[in-house]
Amino acid sequence: MHRIAYAICLALIACGPAAGDGTGNGEVDAGPAATPLGPEVNFECPDGAPSISNGMNESWPYGAAQGDTRRFHALIPNVDGDTPVGVVFSWHGIGQDLESWVQGTRVDNAQPDFPFIVISPHDSGMMPQEDPPGLYWDMLYSSPGDDNREAELFESILGCLLLDYRIDTKRLYSVGFSGGAVITNMLQVRYPDLFAATAPMSGAWFSDPAQVDLVDPDNVGPQYLPGLGVDWNAMGPGQETILLTHGGAEDDYAFEYSILNVDIINFEQANQAAITYLTENGRNVIDCPHTNGHRQHPGFWIPDLVAFMKAHPWHEPSPYAEDLPEPFSGAGCRFYAAASP
Repeated sequence: MHRIAYAICLALIACGPAAGDGTGNGEVDAGPAATPLGPEVNFECPDGAPSISNGMNESWPYGAAQGDTRRFHALIPNVDGDTPVGVVFSWHGIGQDLESWVQGTRVDNAQPDFPFIVISPHDSGMMPQEDPPGLYWDMLYSSPGDDNREAELFESILGCLLLDYRIDTKRLYSVGFSGGAVITNMLQVRYPDLFAATAPMSGAWFSDPAQVDLVDPDNVGPQYLPGLGVDWNAMGPGQETILLTHGGAEDDYAFEYSILNVDIINFEQANQAAITYLTENGRNVIDCPHTNGHRQHPGFWIPDLVAFMKAHPWHEPSPYAEDLPEPFSGAGCRFYAAASP
């Protein structure tokens, strides 16, 4: 029923207001500029897809060319059906167990002034020596219109949520750690004006030439892992505020292949480069360094990230620009304003 009602609403919106609502002299009084309602989201729900249920969703028909299915966990707030809810995508690190990630990131998502659905997908199990190549996630190659598995999964889930729930599109977010942070960044680049804010922890942007140069520093990929290269589309205009964490010189990732230990990337170096890259591309950055290596920041965790998201609806100025609140100010974070709106 919800999916039918949503289709009717779209049809009514497409019709627009009735003609002849002007001032009587042939001119229309435009009045003050309308506040943006949110980003336009036109993702489709796969044919035959079941309604997304609270808990683990198995065998999701996400539309991959291979016909594969995926699994993900959904945390759905217990609110009235007429209550607008946001959506937070939460992506686990490389090799992490989905159940452990869900348990470790569980949060109160039914606050009266900020209810939201949490979607936590399981990785696609891809490897760089396979065809197509990946690093657990489909993170190496991404461009709008391709068959990237994570993008197809993301679009299919959000497309179905839009049919079954009253989604507040001004409150779409993504968070992730390590490989999950890279997926958050890949989606932020692929859909540059969709998310209100993101929080990638120890990730990288493979749309930035400076960060691409950090991949495979020993240059063993061409010999042992020919699919290890990266290629994303360029970042388009957008207004997100992005919260970064990175853990010092030991915050890196290496891939074990046969008897080799292939260094992939140092996330400390990547995130230092990301500050310039993001601000020059119109994004605010909250940079939160630490020295604990490839781990989450020790100074804050999920409830604090929820507060960060709550404070950052789509296309609204960051309230953190002038006064970075606790625990971020005490955790060594710093606000970098976008170079342009």
